[in-house]
Amino acid sequence: MIRGTIRLALGILLLIAGVFILLQNLNILGGTFADVFWSLLLGAGSVMFLWVYSRSRGLWWSLIPGVILAALAITSLLEIFIPQFASSYGGLIALGGIGVAFFAVYLNNNMNWWAVIPGGVMLTLGVMDLLDQTMGEADTAGFLFIGIGLTFLLLYFLPTPYGRVSWAIWPALALMVFGGLVGFGDTDLFNYIWPAVIILAGLAFLFGGLGRRKGS
Repeated sequence: MIRGTIRLALGILLLIAGVFILLQNLNILGGTFADVFWSLLLGAGSVMFLWVYSRSRGLWWSLIPGVILAALAITSLLEIFIPQFASSYGGLIALGGIGVAFFAVYLNNNMNWWAVIPGGVMLTLGVMDLLDQTMGEADTAGFLFIGIGLTFLLLYFLPTPYGRVSWAIWPALALMVFGGLVGFGDTDLFNYIWPAVIILAGLAFLFGGLGRRKGS
């Protein structure tokens, strides 16, 4: 039933998109109207996939296109009606929306712990885009490694049906230290980042040891 509805809805959306592309190529339609149309079509696709998820939580994959299409539709509408706002925050909304889609997959079922990794990476890229827009020529390369490191640190602490993802602490620490060196190695701020990483490592081992004692 649901699969048939998906095929029918996709067929209708593709048919509408094809006709509209043809009208654009014939210069019959265009301009702001065309931009709004594509935004609404993205929104319609989002609603369709989110409806699929609402009908069957087992179809968790539908969260990914559903949330991503919603983020793209919002970004597109902002570019049309509030371009100045979109130039600063559009990347965060689009890339962050992709990240949120993967986090939603994990929240739906923590068996899908892997989804935290692409979710964190995309959210990091969204924040980096915002920093690039707001900080001008500032070097944000260090934030990339720190953000991905924080993603693995989050994964280390999040619950899964298989227990703690204990290996995640190692890339977390390595990436955060490397990110600190790249971004802040020549500044006084690194004097605070380095001990903070050591404290986090100590807490990770402490909680890990306490968890093993409770389990034994």
